[in-house]
Amino acid sequence: MNQKKIIYTAVISLILLLFLGFITVGQNQNKFAQSVKSLIPEVVKTALKKTIFAVPVLIEENIINRHKIDTLFIKNSLLESRIQRLENPQYLEKLKPRKITSKNNKEYNLELYKLPFPDHDGWALKPVAYLDKYNDKIFILSGRADIFYVDQFDKSFKYTEIASNIKSLIKDKKFYDPFILSIKDVLISGNKIYLTFGNIKDTCVSISVLVADINFEKLTFKNHFKKTECHDYFKENDMNYQHIGGRIVEFKNNKLLLSVGDFGYEAMAQDKNSIFGKIVSIDTKNNFNIFSMGSRNPQGLKYDKDADVIIHTEHGPTGGDEVNINIDLNNKKNFGWPVASYGVTSAGDKFQTHKENNFDEPIKYFVPSIGISEILNIGKNFDEEFSNDYFVTALGWKTQLEDGDNTIHHIRLNKEYTKIIYEDKIVIGERIRDSIYLDNEKTILMSLETIPAIGFLKK
Repeated sequence: MNQKKIIYTAVISLILLLFLGFITVGQNQNKFAQSVKSLIPEVVKTALKKTIFAVPVLIEENIINRHKIDTLFIKNSLLESRIQRLENPQYLEKLKPRKITSKNNKEYNLELYKLPFPDHDGWALKPVAYLDKYNDKIFILSGRADIFYVDQFDKSFKYTEIASNIKSLIKDKKFYDPFILSIKDVLISGNKIYLTFGNIKDTCVSISVLVADINFEKLTFKNHFKKTECHDYFKENDMNYQHIGGRIVEFKNNKLLLSVGDFGYEAMAQDKNSIFGKIVSIDTKNNFNIFSMGSRNPQGLKYDKDADVIIHTEHGPTGGDEVNINIDLNNKKNFGWPVASYGVTSAGDKFQTHKENNFDEPIKYFVPSIGISEILNIGKNFDEEFSNDYFVTALGWKTQLEDGDNTIHHIRLNKEYTKIIYEDKIVIGERIRDSIYLDNEKTILMSLETIPAIGFLKK
């Protein structure tokens, strides 16, 4: 064999060896990879791991160690929350208050009370808590529907847990474990409490509303509304648990208004027969009526009954978070997703425009994204200068405060709801998951996910 053939044979052998190595290292669940590995003597495998395949082996070990660290972090967060309950049984720990000056030099005070739950990261992205009010009681619901209430006038902030039958209705184990699957909102209307929940099973996606009569001993929930759609292309691994929407508010004619995300299946947002990617009203007979479509993940929702206007916020892709308004409820709006957006695709490509495709423009959009969440109407009782004033809250990250994350975005609309005439920013420095406005107390109450805590914001 001449020298060239020896070199070619050696190079080809090395390439083949490298190829087999890179397709088998770390592939412990791959049958082909395991069969290839079984043909290699242990002495050779050990030598190869220490030499030629040292880098892929280190990458594999790093992935394994990263997973172990993440798992330990989650377990530690769960233990810390349990310790907090043991050390401060039935009382929310008061934290150091903060003074905040807005961009326009408005002064605010923020009081904080630590919640006995893991934070957002420690709960593996599960939303920490949702809030609502019943008489003088503030209801606090964890992402997995642990239900507490506190008396807003009890400065000791003693909390009481309420039992429920949630586990008999929601049986998916991921709902109770550290995982993003969770309830998506709570609404107290009259003497009833409503929860929303979305999930996928087999090839069917569903959005549900549960209801119970207020009872401080035990809440017995039952199904109030459920819509299920099935397609062959629905798969659990493809579903985006962050695209459920699920915000629920009071509407007119004894109906409720519900925001529904696209669940990661973008085409449904433009399907006129689908409930997904829409703002809809629902009734007790399981009917729904679409008021707007073309939404990705509408997270904040407000119905202004005096003006008969629907306002909602929604998450864009990369950039393009939106505030959308429907001022004519007799005409269905289309806000363009997934065709039009001010954000970009994961590859950095631009979407088409709203105007050129006859879609409705957002009244405000955010580039970069802010992690947009709830929207609240704040009245004159809070500030005599206020008229059509709204507080739009943001999740996001502390490292992106300059982008508007972890911030309340104060906007004032003109009387016609057609343009913004004033803006301000109140930097909270925490992920704001949910918020309610207590008009008589002139207070914005927020669930904050980074500490985690509930916060009382006052002028």
